[in-house]
Formats: sequence, C-alpha cells, structure tokens
Amino acid sequence: MRIKEEILINIFEESFKDKVQRIYDESSLTSFVGRKYHIDYNFLEGYISIHGVSKKIGVVYMIEGDIFLESVFSDHIYYVGLFEHKLKKFIKSNQKRSRRKFTAR
Repeated sequence: MRIKEEILINIFEESFKDKVQRIYDESSLTSFVGRKYHIDYNFLEGYISIHGVSKKIGVVYMIEGDIFLESVFSDHIYYVGLFEHKLKKFIKSNQKRSRRKFTAR
C-alpha cells in the first residue's frame, strides 16, 4: 500500500508538532525532515522509520493492511504512538471508503 506524501506530511505534523521543512525522494525511499524529527518512508519494503535529533526512535511496519510498531524509546513513545494511531485510523478509513465504492458498483 502506498500512502500519498500530503497525507504523511499531515500525520507527521499533527503527531510530532513539527513542521516539514524538506522532502527528499530517492526511488522507493521518501524522507520528510522537520526541525526536531524526520521520517523515512519506504513504500516497497513497507516501513516508516522515525528519527529524533540523534537516534532512531521507532519503526512502523505496514504489512498487508496491518500496522505494528517496533523499538520505541520511552521518552518519545507518546509521539510515535500517536503517529501510529493516526496512520491506522487513516488506513481503516481508506479501506472502508474503498469497500463502499466497490459495493456501489
């Protein structure tokens, strides 16, 4: 599943209270860089790596519509958990919308 850049930027800014300042795009990897945090989104391998100022603070894996979190440092767990929650909410909403379009046809 590929998620649009605008949606990831919105979820990132809402979750981390950080504004995206730069976006880097290299083949399957897209990086969103804010003042305090940045994320690397690899849509082919299905993960989002979340980094703080000097270290990786979490990884969100997306496998066949299922999302789970790995390696969260305790001082950032609220922000990473909020990011995961908002991402799950978006995917669930998108799946419902797709089902409604399919059944309407």
